Amino acid sequence: YLELAVCLAAGLDGIEKGMTPPDEVTENIFAMDAAARKAQGIDSLPGSLEEAICALEADPLILDTLGEHVAANYIAGKKKEWDEYRTRVSSWEREKYIINY
Repeated sequence: YLELAVCLAAGLDGIEKGMTPPDEVTENIFAMDAAARKAQGIDSLPGSLEEAICALEADPLILDTLGEHVAANYIAGKKKEWDEYRTRVSSWEREKYIINY
């Protein structure tokens, strides 16, 4: 329900501001380099949960939509989740480095 609330708020914000969607992209964006994506106005999503949290904290529309209490608790939970994730040794790391050490 939080995601739906934010999506609806973003849509209404776009309508109120008279925004129009960008032109259709028919090329494979995964085959484009960063410069080609930038030239077409294609932004990348955050590359990590930490980057996503920072983007959320900087977005007044989402923060206002969620309200102070919900936003603060959601962000605190995601920061805890990120901290747990970044301090664990993953199976990929074990498989990659066990041979070297």
